[in-house]
Amino acid sequence: MPQYVWNNMKYAVLAAVWALALAVSAQNAVDAQGRRTGPWSAKYPNGQPRYAGQFSAGVPVGTFTYYHDNGFRSAEMAYRGTTGVCLSKQYDEKGKLMAVGCYGADRQKDSLWVTYAFDGTKLEEVTYAAGQRQGAYVMYYPNGKVMERGTYQDDAKTGTWVRYRETGAKERISSYRAGRLEGKWTEFDEDGRTAVIGTYVNDLRHGTWTTMEGGAVVRT
Repeated sequence: MPQYVWNNMKYAVLAAVWALALAVSAQNAVDAQGRRTGPWSAKYPNGQPRYAGQFSAGVPVGTFTYYHDNGFRSAEMAYRGTTGVCLSKQYDEKGKLMAVGCYGADRQKDSLWVTYAFDGTKLEEVTYAAGQRQGAYVMYYPNGKVMERGTYQDDAKTGTWVRYRETGAKERISSYRAGRLEGKWTEFDEDGRTAVIGTYVNDLRHGTWTTMEGGAVVRT
């Protein structure tokens, strides 16, 4: 092999090694204040990627991708500037989408979260504030119809909750206060007529309860 060819090959190899060294040194770097900066990544002991993303002065920015140790994605976190607020998509160990929602700057669940079943159908919609369920809640049947609808306050059921049959007809209406049954309780038969009516106080049945069949009272 001519000497000049050998020299060129040697320089090319050295250049590639130098470029690789620079790329590695650029990963997982910190600034003068010790804050993470630039691209960061990590791997599991089995060599599979664990996460990859980028920091700016210690704050995550852009999109972070996390992985299960089998190589499938476990989460994608799309950050809004340097606010710490992000949209999260979470996946099971086979890469199926399981949940979508937001995290606030305090890294607590915030705003609307939607969860999905393994087959991709929607399971529920929950509204959060600072990590607690706060506001509207909806659960769904596999056919997409609403199963239950209500409201949370400070992570506890409150107000009127309505349960539906798969046909869309009402099955029962109940009332809550601070997570406990409080107030009127009504059940309906498959024809939509009142079947049971009564009252709860502090999560216990109270007072008169009436059972009906075909619209007629059969027991009180």
